[in-house]
Amino acid sequence: MFATGMKFKWKSRVYLELFSGPGRCVIRNSSKEELGSPLKVIDHEFTKFIFTEISLFAAEALAKRLETFGNASLAEIV
Repeated sequence: MFATGMKFKWKSRVYLELFSGPGRCVIRNSSKEELGSPLKVIDHEFTKFIFTEISLFAAEALAKRLETFGNASLAEIV
């Protein structure tokens, strides 16, 4: 809602997420997999996405999962 509402007010809208994880979540007790927040937000109208993750394994998994999205070129993983 914010990204869409502000797209004509600000030239730059950056989404910053700390502790991004690998982009997929396993729900405890059900083993069901869901999209993590990075994959839920990547199609929104931000001009840049910054995802931070301390685990190299999780960061690499997230990078791979983001590749299929049109906005992937706007994403940076730190």
